[in-house]
Amino acid sequence: METKRSKLTIYIDILKLLRNEGPSNITSIINHSNLNSKELTECLDFLVRQSTVEKSIISDERIVFVIKQPDMIVLKFFNQI
Repeated sequence: METKRSKLTIYIDILKLLRNEGPSNITSIINHSNLNSKELTECLDFLVRQSTVEKSIISDERIVFVIKQPDMIVLKFFNQI
């Protein structure tokens, strides 16, 4: 049986994905994160409110999410635990 991930684990997984893949749209993040669109939207909204992730509009009004550089420190911290 699969154990449910904590919110913190999900946030870290999203940050790692954005660090490794670069700017990503919702569909790409859904495909890699094993979350449904509602769960992912809630997590991304939280990360944007915390100024950890930036929501950007690129050509053709396409929305992508990007990890902010200073917040790579957050990932380094959690990798040490």
